[in-house]
Amino acid sequence: MSKIISARAQKIVSKPNLLLKGISKVLLNPYSEKNVNGIINLGTAENKLNNNEILKKINEAHGKCAPKDLCYGNFSGSEKTRANIARVLTRYLKPKEEIKASQIFVGNGCGPMVDMIATVLCNEGDALIVPEPYYGGFNADLSTRAGVNVVPIGHTEDDVLGVTEEMLEEVYAKNKDKIKGVLIANPNNPFGRTYTAEQLLVFIRFVTKHKLHFISDEIYALSQFKDTLDGQKANFVSVTSLDIPDPSRVHVLWGLSKDFCMNGFRIGVIMTRSLPIIAALKSYSVFCCIPGSYDTMIENLLSDDEWIDQFVATNQKRLADNYKKITASLQKHHIKYVDANSAYFIWIDLREQIKKVITSSESPADAEMKFWDRLLANGVYISPSAAFYSKEPGYFRICFATEWNILSEALERIYKSI
Repeated sequence: MSKIISARAQKIVSKPNLLLKGISKVLLNPYSEKNVNGIINLGTAENKLNNNEILKKINEAHGKCAPKDLCYGNFSGSEKTRANIARVLTRYLKPKEEIKASQIFVGNGCGPMVDMIATVLCNEGDALIVPEPYYGGFNADLSTRAGVNVVPIGHTEDDVLGVTEEMLEEVYAKNKDKIKGVLIANPNNPFGRTYTAEQLLVFIRFVTKHKLHFISDEIYALSQFKDTLDGQKANFVSVTSLDIPDPSRVHVLWGLSKDFCMNGFRIGVIMTRSLPIIAALKSYSVFCCIPGSYDTMIENLLSDDEWIDQFVATNQKRLADNYKKITASLQKHHIKYVDANSAYFIWIDLREQIKKVITSSESPADAEMKFWDRLLANGVYISPSAAFYSKEPGYFRICFATEWNILSEALERIYKSI
């Protein structure tokens, strides 16, 4: 590695990132109407089911730039924008106490907000417990600048989201000097499942006992598309809706990328009831603020509750329709999957299929990578389990929030690969 860059930068560059590797291959040969042999992207968590509705609203909300957009504004979000975000989150998360504008910090995407909250809660070399498999971006979000590490924790045999207090205590005992809290994604990524209130309270009791922090990434909070899991009643529960002994140690991440299909606009949110943490975040805000014209657009977009309710309902229905179609197709082709009820991905089990087509490999992990290359060669990108630090190779995450004609073609390419 060239010595023209710092040792810190060399360390970052040398870290592999399978999610970035996948999207890089897609961008070299993307599928389109003019390039039908290109790679269909079902690996990146983007919702393309509501493009017409959200683009129309964005264009209405953005309007013409005004003189104030040429000047510096509030680097952590204007008062009106933060008030509108607080109102939306209060309406949908159903918190025990109303969320206030003073408890909202706005920045350039939820990934940077993971970095920011880690920076103000942890020292370099500290760690957060994260249930595995977990969103592959967490490692980079936590470690690239903040220098915070992930301490993974497994799940119970009967529940892919199940973590007991005994399991938490065991992990904590081995890393007591470094662990500063627990980080989860709820709804979960990559499973697309919601945590129960009982499971959330297991985490809360643990962090309360040891005076740690609990960070709940709820970026898919408004994207629940059915109310059952494995035949049992299941609904999204925000940690803010629970009885929390010390609210100053519980923090929620959200944004407009997923629930409002606006990945490219990079709008992320931290909600915390700790004003000292808000003050610390503001001291870093110059490095992650959003443009003034975007602030105005978000203020206008989130001021219309009637439109928001209709958009959320429409999105949930379209996600439900696609989920029914994709699961029916997977069942027809005898592919196992983990039942989901939220977000827009599904975790499929291709272990047996991989064994049949990848006959020479050094290990199951090596076979998964060879099969991933096979999928890409056949014109479809889905994310391998290694991208989510899964201990069991052979699983893949499919993002299904795209038009059915494209999604069905991608599925055919997967079936061709097996």
